[in-house]
Amino acid sequence: MVSPEFRLKYGVRGIPSVPGIPSKGVPQLADGIHELPDLPEQWQKAPQSERGYYLENHVVDTAVERFERVTAVCHLLRRVITNYLADYPGV
Repeated sequence: MVSPEFRLKYGVRGIPSVPGIPSKGVPQLADGIHELPDLPEQWQKAPQSERGYYLENHVVDTAVERFERVTAVCHLLRRVITNYLADYPGV
C-alpha cells in the first residue's frame, strides 16, 4: 500500500489537523492517525483530500482572486469612511 503524504496543519481555532482525519483535538487526531492503516479506503482518499484542499485554497489564481476581493472591500470602506468624515467634520 502506498503511503500518502500527510501535512500537519493548524486550523483557525489552533487545533492541529490532518486532511482526511476528522478530529476535535490532539487525542482524536492521534487515534485517527493510528487507525488510518486499518481503513484502506480512507487511507487512499487522504492524499486526494489534501490535494483538493490545496487546489481550493492555495493556487495562485485562488489567492489572487481573494486578494482582489479583500482589496476591493478595503477601497470601498475607505470611500465610505472618507464620505462619512466629510459629512461630519467634527468627528
